[in-house]
Amino acid sequence: MFKCFPIPFCSRNLEQIDKRHCNLTTVPDDILRYTPTLEDLLLDANQLQDLPKVIKYSLCMDSFFI
Repeated sequence: MFKCFPIPFCSRNLEQIDKRHCNLTTVPDDILRYTPTLEDLLLDANQLQDLPKVIKYSLCMDSFFI
């Protein structure tokens, strides 16, 4: 889902993920991998039933929209 191009300065740290209007019913596992560095998680207009605890209690995020 999220890939890093093989460029020398490429980092595996994501700061923003925008998955708005993707018809998600659960949070993809790929997103959970980036929660330590994630600042903005945009999940507006999806069909989410529950959020993983790691996202609920993440202290690093500046903005979180569901």
